[in-house]
Amino acid sequence: MSYRNAIKEAHPDTIQVSDRFHLLKNLAQYCKDYIMKTLNQKVSVPLPSIPMKNADKADTMKDSAIINYR
Repeated sequence: MSYRNAIKEAHPDTIQVSDRFHLLKNLAQYCKDYIMKTLNQKVSVPLPSIPMKNADKADTMKDSAIINYR
């Protein structure tokens, strides 16, 4: 049983009131989830090449970074 259903069952004549903060917070979260679901793809960002003196192959930077927001 959810919190809302428990209150509705205990007090059927009550009116639910929402404040602006939680309305905007929930809207922002919904929009973020929708965008992440709709634009489900990886973004490749090339890294700048920086010359490194006396660096091993393990110490050098990769050609690009993969950013995955999931």
